[in-house]
Amino acid sequence: MECAPPRDRSALPQLPARLQKRASDARAGRAGGRLSSLRRSSCSTRSSAKSPESQRHRDWHSLSAALAFAARLSASRPETRQFSGERGSGGKGVEFADVCRDDECHGGACGKQLAISRELNVAKPRVLIISEFYPHAAETYAGIFVREQISHFKSCEVAAVIAPAVQYPPLPRYRRLRAVQPAAGAYQEAGYPVIRVPVHYLPVLAESFACREFYRRTATAIAQHRLEFDLIHAHWAYRSGFVASKLAQKFAKPFVLTAQGSDIHTWMFERRKRAKILAALQAADAIIALNESLRNTILAEGVAEDKLHVIPQGVDCEAFQPAHLTDRNLHAAVNESSFVFLCVANHHHVKGVDILLRALALADDETALTLVGAGPGTPALKSLAQSLGLGSRVTFAGAQSPESIPDWINAADAIVIPSRNEGGPAVLLQAMACGKPVVATAVGMVPAVITDERLGLIVPVEDTQALAAALERVRTLSWDASHIRDQVLSFSWPNISARIEDVYSVVLEQRKNETSGNESRTF
Repeated sequence: MECAPPRDRSALPQLPARLQKRASDARAGRAGGRLSSLRRSSCSTRSSAKSPESQRHRDWHSLSAALAFAARLSASRPETRQFSGERGSGGKGVEFADVCRDDECHGGACGKQLAISRELNVAKPRVLIISEFYPHAAETYAGIFVREQISHFKSCEVAAVIAPAVQYPPLPRYRRLRAVQPAAGAYQEAGYPVIRVPVHYLPVLAESFACREFYRRTATAIAQHRLEFDLIHAHWAYRSGFVASKLAQKFAKPFVLTAQGSDIHTWMFERRKRAKILAALQAADAIIALNESLRNTILAEGVAEDKLHVIPQGVDCEAFQPAHLTDRNLHAAVNESSFVFLCVANHHHVKGVDILLRALALADDETALTLVGAGPGTPALKSLAQSLGLGSRVTFAGAQSPESIPDWINAADAIVIPSRNEGGPAVLLQAMACGKPVVATAVGMVPAVITDERLGLIVPVEDTQALAAALERVRTLSWDASHIRDQVLSFSWPNISARIEDVYSVVLEQRKNETSGNESRTF
């Protein structure tokens, strides 16, 4: 590759007038502070000849020197720069190398630009996700819908997911919680970083200290990782929502809050949490409620109606669909009984698994139950099952990978959701997408989805007798798997994620208009 001036001086091209002036300025030392070093080199090669040919020769050397200097400057910067795409190109651009990096080009004096065949999304807004729960090795279901939701974003990018890694003290009462606590640290997942900041849970000072530490460590993580974002989306009003409200104020960014259920129905009425939850609700630019019940509860607290949006949970309709299983090991795991119920839930009090065990003890002996999930309540639930004489009728399958849940659902005859409280139970939509009938308590979005008895049965919360009767009745009814599945196709994750991105667009546009209005008033 030849980049030096041609030996035939007459073959030198005539430079445009604009470049001639720049070269002349550099030669005379008038190009500015950064090119002052070029004056000595250009002056040392200056000739007394005034012919057009010698002028063109000097211009060539000055331009080459300037390009070489620019190449040296760019060596200390990233190798590439970004160019926005044309309008209508979907917000994409192409990435180019600054200059040619060929060793024969004398530091890039030839000025060649190397196009890299990689498209960049340069126009999409960036969203910072702050979630109280997010899946990890010990609890693969915790906040899994957050991961599903953001994985289907199309019109925005995820800057990062930040979640607390709650550290419990080494005391006997916290032994089970310590066994499932996530580790602090950062890792890459599906094109965005997941950052788990340590938050220490201290008895007595737990609530106030944990919130302050979560905020402080999140702000530090944003600075350390140099995160750039246009909007914050917090999941759960406490603690994530409160922390997000403070971060939104600190960084002058809008924030969206998703109320999940327990944060509004339960935590908001706890004395130490209520003030922070109400502060988050009032500060949010938009609030997403999973169902009408949540929306009405929030409205009753004086929150502006125009910033409330009801958007339910979603379901992966490709992964969850009716299937005939031939896996003998899986069939053995769910029991070989004639009718098998499946409950997929973490073993926490709010999930009501203890109520389900008591109801099963009242039901027909030919019914069996498989429990997929784990948690601090597992030992107590096993003891309860033993004391009720359920024996082989109950299978504790433990925590299973999210990818295997469709198979577990399809291997069962019906799904049970015995929760004391819920926002939008993911397994409700997953079961129906597989064409399975559901027996569920009247919590969260359940009444809005199971609208008639062709889809499933609804029972009152904490009513053991009613749940036992429903377990008996569901066996006697006939079910149309196709009809059940059709009712939840509109809940597909692409549809739900698109609705959430619409909320982002509204919030960003409102903030843009407010900023423009404030600027106009300053003149």
